[in-house]
Amino acid sequence: MRFVMTIYEEARLGLPVSVPIIDAHSHLQSYYLHQWYVSPDSVSPEAYIDCLDRLGFDCVVTGPHDLVLGCMESSNAYAAEISELLDGRVYGYIVISPVAGMKAVKEQIRLYQDNPRFVGFGFLPGYNGQLDEPAYQYAIKVADELRAPVEVHTWYDNPPLREVARLAEENPGAKVICAHQGGGTAELSDRLGAMMREIPNLYVDNVGSLENTYGMEEMVEVFGEDRIVFGTDMVSLDPRFDFGRLALAPLSDDTKRKIFADNFQRLLWGSYMGKINLNGKLTAECSTNS
Repeated sequence: MRFVMTIYEEARLGLPVSVPIIDAHSHLQSYYLHQWYVSPDSVSPEAYIDCLDRLGFDCVVTGPHDLVLGCMESSNAYAAEISELLDGRVYGYIVISPVAGMKAVKEQIRLYQDNPRFVGFGFLPGYNGQLDEPAYQYAIKVADELRAPVEVHTWYDNPPLREVARLAEENPGAKVICAHQGGGTAELSDRLGAMMREIPNLYVDNVGSLENTYGMEEMVEVFGEDRIVFGTDMVSLDPRFDFGRLALAPLSDDTKRKIFADNFQRLLWGSYMGKINLNGKLTAECSTNS
């Protein structure tokens, strides 16, 4: 009889996990400000591939680090460049910064929305203004029309969860992913979970869960196993932390597989933006329930 290891067993042995994995929240590119020092050794194309291969990640979706400084054009240009160089292993979000002005925002969307390597939008409010900025409001309307995912940063309720939820509520075609388990604490996770039960196109990612007292099994109870998207914040954070919290959690492999890749893939099925090619590894359940 053939022995098949569980995800837990593979991770405990230090093996690349054999189920599909999409890191849907990453920040490739060097960054050296404040506490977010990123070693030059970790931001080469070779370093990205080595990290993905060691952990068994199929690909990452990235909003590069230049966006922290409001540098939208260089961030999108880097995402386009690295996703072409590492074809199939890196995809991009069209990142939006109100700092650049509405004209630049519209030009960036026109430039990249038909590029198949860009699969959604990335907003970094809190760093780059607040969600009521006209640039964000314009971009979410475009995402609504394109039925695309939109990753929205929040941390410790900045911007407020209610505003993130309102984006989803008012733009039902967009799939709004509220980052960082709703902002990094169990209390914020509970608040977001209640909003998600009322808003079907509102999702969450697990990124930065080291700040949250909830384990992954508790997050599944709060958010639902079909509404959590996997990410790691690499290269800002070591991807092994959030990867390990899910891979080693007391959850079924079916639940882990949904979170690792299927849930994000499902968000892309109805989108008019790019798709992620996992070489046929997407589950039949995901493809038939899009």
